[in-house]
Amino acid sequence: IDPSKLSAIAPFCDSATLLKLLDKADGGKLNLSLLSSIAPFLDRAAMSQLADKLCADNIDPSKLSAIAPFCDSATLVKLLDKASSDKLNPSLLFSIAPFLDHAAMDNLLERLDPAQIDAHALSGIAPFASHDALGRFAEKVCADHIDFSTLTALAPFIHRAAVDALADRAFAESPTVATVAALAPFLSREKLAELTAKLDDLSLNDLLKLAPHLARGAMSSLREKFAPGRFHITINNDHDDDAPGSIRDAIDDCEWDYIEDHITDMTAAEERDAALAAAEDGYLDFIPALSLDQETLDQVARLGAENGDIDDIFEFLPWKRLSPDAQNAVIDAALCGGSGDELIEHRRELTAEQRTRVALSLAENGDFDELAGVFFDLPDDARARILEMAVEQDDLDFLSGHFDRLTPADLERLALRMAENGDFDELQPLLPHLNDDALSRVVNMALDADELDFVAPSVRRLAPADQEKIAVHWAEEEEWGALTRHVDLTALGRSALRRLIDLADEQEETAVARRLRALLDQADEQPQAAPSLTADELLSRARTGDFAPLAAALPALNGAQWDELVRLAIVYDAFDALAPHAAEIPPQPYETLCYALARQGDMKRLSAFFPNPSANPDLAERLNRIVKNNG
Repeated sequence: IDPSKLSAIAPFCDSATLLKLLDKADGGKLNLSLLSSIAPFLDRAAMSQLADKLCADNIDPSKLSAIAPFCDSATLVKLLDKASSDKLNPSLLFSIAPFLDHAAMDNLLERLDPAQIDAHALSGIAPFASHDALGRFAEKVCADHIDFSTLTALAPFIHRAAVDALADRAFAESPTVATVAALAPFLSREKLAELTAKLDDLSLNDLLKLAPHLARGAMSSLREKFAPGRFHITINNDHDDDAPGSIRDAIDDCEWDYIEDHITDMTAAEERDAALAAAEDGYLDFIPALSLDQETLDQVARLGAENGDIDDIFEFLPWKRLSPDAQNAVIDAALCGGSGDELIEHRRELTAEQRTRVALSLAENGDFDELAGVFFDLPDDARARILEMAVEQDDLDFLSGHFDRLTPADLERLALRMAENGDFDELQPLLPHLNDDALSRVVNMALDADELDFVAPSVRRLAPADQEKIAVHWAEEEEWGALTRHVDLTALGRSALRRLIDLADEQEETAVARRLRALLDQADEQPQAAPSLTADELLSRARTGDFAPLAAALPALNGAQWDELVRLAIVYDAFDALAPHAAEIPPQPYETLCYALARQGDMKRLSAFFPNPSANPDLAERLNRIVKNNG
């Protein structure tokens, strides 16, 4: 037995049989490369036995990440011990971290040399270690200094006391409002009060960022830090030689700090002139403190949109008070200046008509990524126009993971338009969400275009008549493998079976012809529907790449059978067959399946299995790390 050939028959063997064959073929040739090729077909107990047999010389550390999804944590630690007899390689540990339990990860952290770890890289394994162990290790790695961005990444995964200690090193220099506010949720109130005491002048916005995390007593101590001018405080500038001589001089010289300090001293005319000049200069910060009439406010909005930041319009001007003409002028300026995405961020301020206008403009410019948050709130006719533009420009990524939110009419319109354009490969993610009638129409168009590969995983959802058309087409094209894997032969009528038998005989497909004749005989004797599959029958089919029909047999699967089914789905790239049953998959094989998709970078199909990251933040964090580590 040549061990290198075992991977070819592994999909058709159970775990025990593979172990027997390995024992016969081994002769000291078992290595990690061979093990990784058959790992999807071995249960975890078998993987543990084989890990015991591997010697250190036959373990290539770079292969460990390939078998990690199929091992339990203890087995991975065994292999890691053999592969790293002296010092533990940090990059090796990082690659398998998502598959280790917290206890194993904590123990391995103790073996790492802190001097070999970059502090920023430590955040990459933070989700996979316990708070205690990670905090202790971070103390060692960052004994002298830790940069602010690294501490922000680590903070959610360590205790407050550890964050407090590291904060002293991160803020060796004076902290800023932005850095303190970012860490505020993870600091103790005592440490937060200590850091805020070091801050210089504060604005009201700064105070709002910190207030939710401060103790009541700490709030009162910040009063003296309020920045002059933001609270109608008049500052005496008599001793400032460079200060403007008057408010008029300040307006002419664009000295906005001086204006803010003297707002209470200004006349109505000065307020108006200062507001218009500031808007023309792109500076709107002090506008809320002014009393402006409607005409002036509208002018300020127009000038601000042309010369400043669109975000400032919504932050410093009362959008609802602007006249419709002024609002539209702001929107025009933003769209002309390429700031439509900023308008979308403030969509709650816009009317339904304004949102639609902005969305259509973005779509016309090909900025579909910006539409994800607003698309489903648009009127039916606007959604239809955007879908047409998205198909024409071959850009549907903004709908990835959200096809189930499309109305049946939108789904059908989108699918038919893509089929008309010949974009059949891009149709695959839509198939699970199409109703039977729309699916049938798409399939008939695919038949005419001889483009059936994309629909293969969904064939068994089709009506028997459509399955018969596809079966005959595949048979005429001599694609018997696709036919037997994807078509439910028991659903075919007698005439279709006879036609297939004739084609099989012509093409000398003896085995297929024999199977079809048996089905025809059975249909003649027993016309009622075929019985549901048992769990063993389902797995037997899955080992040949046939994953349908699944629904009837899934409730009968035990844990080990689920493990095998998911591993087979990974090998045969049959994720779409399992997607409608994602909620039924037990936790362990479900995570294995998600990890496999994340390693492939297949975010579209991953979203079908993992639509709501907030429901399992730990798993979401691990998947994000896997995707990032794999580029």
